[in-house]
Amino acid sequence: MKTIDIKNTDGEVVHSFTSKNNSFSKTLKNYMQKKLQENNTTTEKVELFNLDLSNQTIERSFLGTVGVIHFNFCTFNNTSIVSSTLENITFNQSSFNGVKMIKNDFYYCNFINCNFTITFYDDYSFLKGNVFNHCRFFECDFTDAIIRHNRHFYTSLNNTIFSNTSFTNNHFYDCTLLDNDFYSANFYNTEFRNSSLDGNLTNSQTLFFNLQCPEEGAFIGWKKCSNYIVKLQITADAKRTSATSHKCRASKALVLDIQKYNGEKAPINSVASNYDPSFIYEVGKIVKVENFNTNRWDECSTGIHFFINRENASYY
Repeated sequence: MKTIDIKNTDGEVVHSFTSKNNSFSKTLKNYMQKKLQENNTTTEKVELFNLDLSNQTIERSFLGTVGVIHFNFCTFNNTSIVSSTLENITFNQSSFNGVKMIKNDFYYCNFINCNFTITFYDDYSFLKGNVFNHCRFFECDFTDAIIRHNRHFYTSLNNTIFSNTSFTNNHFYDCTLLDNDFYSANFYNTEFRNSSLDGNLTNSQTLFFNLQCPEEGAFIGWKKCSNYIVKLQITADAKRTSATSHKCRASKALVLDIQKYNGEKAPINSVASNYDPSFIYEVGKIVKVENFNTNRWDECSTGIHFFINRENASYY
């Protein structure tokens, strides 16, 4: 038999649980169930205050209840939450500095005024492979956090700081991201589908959130067709857009040249698109896409796909 204690932020034991093969996950779940029972109901909100849940491991656990649990002013610093399900839980003014959240499912969870920033020991908060479904983040701080390969469904992230956050390879479906601070954040290869992104703050160091190509005027672009590199001039009147990678799209371009990979002039004067053999790029001719999709977040939609950098086109 093994006994594990839960303490408050003053170091006082507020709950002890003993069982065979006990774990901190089991102890925390037992504490939550006990507090619901003390309330003599399974549907009322239960408030928990000032718990110190730092430096723990919550793994392969189901922390869902038919009631609603509120963790207020609690600390989860340097805690690992792995392969677990959390449901109907609200975290209010709680600290997750240096937390590791990996491959969890969050359902109807709220994070209000919570910190996910770096610790004094330079431990970064790390969120990877999680699913957030109908969750809410409001007035949180993710400065310097690493947030990768997460999926978000019907989730809101509003009035939150993501300064210098590595926010790559995330997927947002029917989400709202409003009035956030994205200064120096990196959104490489992040997908936004049917999501609202208004009022967010960016700067010149914000990566892959603003357009990757010039917003106006003519400029040079490059694309790969078969075993050749096509040099394009995106015309001044062309519609142009990009999502969260190096790839861009335009509605109109002048074909300037067709080259071999090594930069030499190709022995041909025209080449077909890789995706539409009837769409021909011929030197000296203008190509147009009439049904150009102006939704910038729909990266693989209709348009002339190109890169600003020749090297990116050759490696595509």
